[in-house]
Amino acid sequence: MIKKLKNKKAKDLEGWKNEYIKMAGKDLKDSMLRMYNTIIKSKKIPTQWKRMKIKSIYKKKGDRKNMKYQRGLFLTNIVSKTFERILQDRNKITLREGITEHQCGGISERGTRDSLFILQGIIDYNKYLGSELYVILATAEKCFDKLWLNDACNEMYNIGVEVSEVETIRRMNTNVTATVETPFGNAEEVNIKEAVRLGSVSGRRLCAIETDKVNSINEKAITTLGPQLQIESLIFVDDIMGAGSKACIEKVGRNLVALEKRKKFTFNQKNPR
Repeated sequence: MIKKLKNKKAKDLEGWKNEYIKMAGKDLKDSMLRMYNTIIKSKKIPTQWKRMKIKSIYKKKGDRKNMKYQRGLFLTNIVSKTFERILQDRNKITLREGITEHQCGGISERGTRDSLFILQGIIDYNKYLGSELYVILATAEKCFDKLWLNDACNEMYNIGVEVSEVETIRRMNTNVTATVETPFGNAEEVNIKEAVRLGSVSGRRLCAIETDKVNSINEKAITTLGPQLQIESLIFVDDIMGAGSKACIEKVGRNLVALEKRKKFTFNQKNPR
């Protein structure tokens, strides 16, 4: 997990960078391992791991002064990120089997290109058949602000992740403190009871597990491309896309409404076309 850390990333609140850990010797790595094992056994999260800085990033659209067009990036403790990566790697098979194949977010070796490739295949197939095709695109607005931590952790447990590790992730995101970085300096720290942190290792997984329910929460919205090839709604973290007949897209729309009611999301749906 240390080898996978990327260089030239921002420092955390303690002033640590990924390079410090990557260039460290065996003594630091052994110390980190002992600390991680102690945390798992004691279920106590270090205070430093619960502190974070929120950096405002412009979305490159709209008025820069309007916070609606700013994205909050959570800078968390570097040592804690390595710990999260170990938990993620330990459960990667469980998570992959527990999340549908249509979710490409928060999954190793999957990305937006996979969803776009499938969508292009649906378009080409319907052009070949001369069939009418509808596409619906939906984005969960302020997704990480809306996520219900306990519910996301329950879903993680339901797909097979060990309860002790789920509880550790829950504790890491409970009763945290944050300071917002502004052009005029850092704001005062605020206490947050629950925070699924955008930019953290576990944050994307928790979000992916929640939005993945769009394919099981209500009706089956299936697009058939052949005898053994059926496509449901395509998902990338908080972006959901459906393509198929008018009836199929109407089902996707009803599933999004069900997801809003049960998971507290708000979807910004573009007009079906």
